[in-house]
Amino acid sequence: MRNKSIRIKKTEFFTEIVFDKIPLWRGVQSKPGNQEFYPLKIRAEKNNFITQKNSSSILNKVFKNYNKNNYSFITFPPGSGSWANESALKKISIFEDLNIKFKTKNILEIGSGTNWVAKVILEKYNPLSFTCVDPTIQNNNQKINIIKDYYPSKKLLGKKFDIILGLNVLEHVPDPLDFLMNIKNNLSNDGFAILYFPDCENQLKIGDINTFLHEHISYFTEESLNLLLLKSGLKIYSIKTENDLFSLVL
Repeated sequence: MRNKSIRIKKTEFFTEIVFDKIPLWRGVQSKPGNQEFYPLKIRAEKNNFITQKNSSSILNKVFKNYNKNNYSFITFPPGSGSWANESALKKISIFEDLNIKFKTKNILEIGSGTNWVAKVILEKYNPLSFTCVDPTIQNNNQKINIIKDYYPSKKLLGKKFDIILGLNVLEHVPDPLDFLMNIKNNLSNDGFAILYFPDCENQLKIGDINTFLHEHISYFTEESLNLLLLKSGLKIYSIKTENDLFSLVL
């Protein structure tokens, strides 16, 4: 199937959709028409998650934008407004269900964007330590160990954490299986990994193409997520979905 802007290819092993032009997210612009357009190729492979198959040059543009200190997030991170803060508080309330004794726990937050969640958790639960890993985060709190890098980071090799937290991170990862395997290596024997990320199943069923954008490299349905977790070897504590968002505890 083909029209002026979309091509669809189906084989026995995969379905592929190619958009000829999709605007690259560069934040809110001060002038109209100040946009960059690039192709977007999405492939759904048999027995696998849905993934972006763009060229490395386009992916590098996405990562280059993200590395800028003045980067404008598509979804505002905690600390940037009341909605983002309330959303984060709702997510970390899952700690109450896990009945964790925080004073002996080391926590790692991946892709934190800001240190807002870290400060809230430090004040409320007083854990033993808190580490944030993110290439854009700024260090303005001596109680928080800041690693300005993408995860997995060489600076975390051999380190163990009792809680690993990732709010809206997995969809930005080129290799989710490698990402989860590194979480497994950084997780203590009785530790929990808590991840939140989009559930694309409903949007795919209704044909909502707004779910596709350059920044989201990987896309998940319940079936594809379970296949991924089976390969990772991590034990599933709980999987829930609400408002097109997975909450996953491993």
